[in-house]
Amino acid sequence: MLFYAAFLALHAPLTAPEILQRSQKAYDAARTFEQNVTGEIGGSKGTARIAFVRPGRLRVGGSTLFGRKYDLLADGKSTWVLNGGSWNPVQNAEMGIATITGISAMTGTFVPGTLLRLTSCGLFPETGRSHTVKIETVKGRKFYRLTSAKPFPETLWIDATTFFVARTEADLMGRKSVVTFAPPKVNGTIPASRFQK
Repeated sequence: MLFYAAFLALHAPLTAPEILQRSQKAYDAARTFEQNVTGEIGGSKGTARIAFVRPGRLRVGGSTLFGRKYDLLADGKSTWVLNGGSWNPVQNAEMGIATITGISAMTGTFVPGTLLRLTSCGLFPETGRSHTVKIETVKGRKFYRLTSAKPFPETLWIDATTFFVARTEADLMGRKSVVTFAPPKVNGTIPASRFQK
């Protein structure tokens, strides 16, 4: 009987808090992280190409909802944002991410916020929300689908093997936001030149 109880405990479905915790641990374990992200809000599209090296080197660049180039660069001490032709210093990486959130169609927000454990974006705000959990299989891959309604409707798909986020959907003031994350490259070599202006 004790063996059966232990078996059930090991194979019980994960709760939303457990899934989010495992996801954060997966991002925390990455010494380096690269990923391409695409997003759409109300029919307009944006992109992000993310490069991250611990403890705090971050590069996020891509195209805005308006088809222009943007870039964010943080070296762990200073942060700059390029939008509209010139590099401008910002207070810190969190402020830089806030600057590119809307223009990037949310593509440059979630992963950097999670890697840096920011309270304003990424997985951290999700831990305070109430989610329902379903398991879905898409093209042979299993995902945890976490859905919440407050403070706004949102759904996250988290890879059931790697625990990296694969997709988010949200209703932002009546406009649908869809962000798709390509499979990341984790713990590879990222040249120092990626973190130069």
